[in-house]
Amino acid sequence: MDNHRIYGKKKEIDTDAVKAFYEERARLLNQSSGKGKSFRYATISLTEEIAERKDELEKKTILPLLCIRETDSILDIGCGVGRWAESVVPICRRYVGIDYSEEMIKSCKTLSREQGWDGKDVFFDSVSVQDMNSSGFVKGYSFDIILFIATSIYLNDKDLVQAYEEIKGLLAKGGRLYIRESVALEKRLTLDGVWSTALSANYSAVYRTREEYLELLRPILSVCDIIEERIVSVFDDDSKPETSRWYVVLRKR
Repeated sequence: MDNHRIYGKKKEIDTDAVKAFYEERARLLNQSSGKGKSFRYATISLTEEIAERKDELEKKTILPLLCIRETDSILDIGCGVGRWAESVVPICRRYVGIDYSEEMIKSCKTLSREQGWDGKDVFFDSVSVQDMNSSGFVKGYSFDIILFIATSIYLNDKDLVQAYEEIKGLLAKGGRLYIRESVALEKRLTLDGVWSTALSANYSAVYRTREEYLELLRPILSVCDIIEERIVSVFDDDSKPETSRWYVVLRKR
């Protein structure tokens, strides 16, 4: 029996270990200068051969639903290597990307210089989801668009509930929220320090079900309407039949 794979039960993961995992992945990325965006995306998503296709399909589907205007401000929670920044910075007024990995933010700042964003209202800050309101780029502001992508699986339930409450307050009236996550198809699955041969590291994550996410989203749903919500299985991995990708786009009333 694999004690590192917990089904149907709530088990907290070590978020400090998750941070260390991503710090190391980002450090390796920062040592690989001159690589294209598919390499950078794959360094995090782990599937280089389809990383660019995933990115293209996601943005083709989601960007029209966000209706981003040139006057909009955007908060990208868990911005990673700046994958979404590359697409939205040119079409918005203000962009803030936060990530708890200092190495990720280092990569984003390099990207910002390369893209010529210096001097624009583009900010990156190394801060956790739990402490995002402590950031001087977040506190006291409201946002027309909030992106919360592939981050929830690294948060324990209590921290995710807190994040949703903060997002509820940060989202401007009429603003749109995009959440995309890997989900368990049948029952909750927690990976608690599972050894990955492909990554040569221990990996932890919480795969909640779609129904669990919708229940946890109740505070946000009290002030937001769902624009679109569904499971996207086009990139499902046959070697991982227990999980898929899910997203929801909401608009604040």
